[in-house]
Amino acid sequence: MKSLLLFLMSVVLCRAMEDSGREVSNRQSSSISRRTRDRDDQSIAIGKKTFSSISELLNYQTRMQKPGGIVYANPYLYRIPSLFKKYPQLKTAIDSEGCTVLQLAVKQSLDTTVKSCIKKGLNIDHQNGKGETALMLAVGSWYNFDNLLKVGADIFLKDAQKQTVLMHAWIGHAHQYAGVLLKKNAHLLSSNDNEEPVIDPALMAWLNEETHNETVLNEKSHYFKGRAPMIMTHIQKRSDDLLISAAHQGAYESAEFLLKHGADPDQERPFFGKIAFYNAKGDSKMIALLTKYSKQIDESLCNFESVI
Repeated sequence: MKSLLLFLMSVVLCRAMEDSGREVSNRQSSSISRRTRDRDDQSIAIGKKTFSSISELLNYQTRMQKPGGIVYANPYLYRIPSLFKKYPQLKTAIDSEGCTVLQLAVKQSLDTTVKSCIKKGLNIDHQNGKGETALMLAVGSWYNFDNLLKVGADIFLKDAQKQTVLMHAWIGHAHQYAGVLLKKNAHLLSSNDNEEPVIDPALMAWLNEETHNETVLNEKSHYFKGRAPMIMTHIQKRSDDLLISAAHQGAYESAEFLLKHGADPDQERPFFGKIAFYNAKGDSKMIALLTKYSKQIDESLCNFESVI
């Protein structure tokens, strides 16, 4: 009887200890959660400015005078890396658009801050709400772009529009950036919903852009060289129009490239006949080039003035 009583007492004692342990654990978890929440929401003082939370700090903007005029920017951004040790959550914090401190620094072209963020280990390939990486945002800021490439920023990631950083460079006519990316074998092709290779929409927009600028036309032909088979398939419908522009500007390199890959020098338009010859404007060198690829030539047409 005595032994049974002792057994029951030991069972009750064990259960009481378990309940007590759970209460302590719950209190500790609650305390940790509360400390984390407090740390995220606690005020942050930078100079004479106090922010009620990290979110307020990252989203803060004010009017600032820049060489190009008045802009809205965060004047405290450059001081944030010095706060990483005290507020480690700043390394992964994002603003209302999904941008990290690194991406915000890139957008403001804060070279020293970008370098500091990279050195302190912020994710260089983080994609914001639009799918943009720091490298995409750095197009136009060569120092930051170069530094991100040196530390291995991914050049193959795509944003929400399925555009790579190469396409961002083309959109912004940042040909120096595009050239560097091409040397790193950046893809010229994207994929549609069926994972079939297609020319990236941004590249198509660049190809289809109306231009009579010889430099731009020759830049396009330069990028196409060696990549013609996979590109010309997708721009065939546009090559004839590009040839007309090339003939108008006397852009021989572009014209020859387009002719070699199927552009039709004999294309005709109502009232004007062979339009490429019309737009050669009597340029003997261009006429000779068009004649070389023409299947049927009437050189008397070449004396008319340009219709572009």
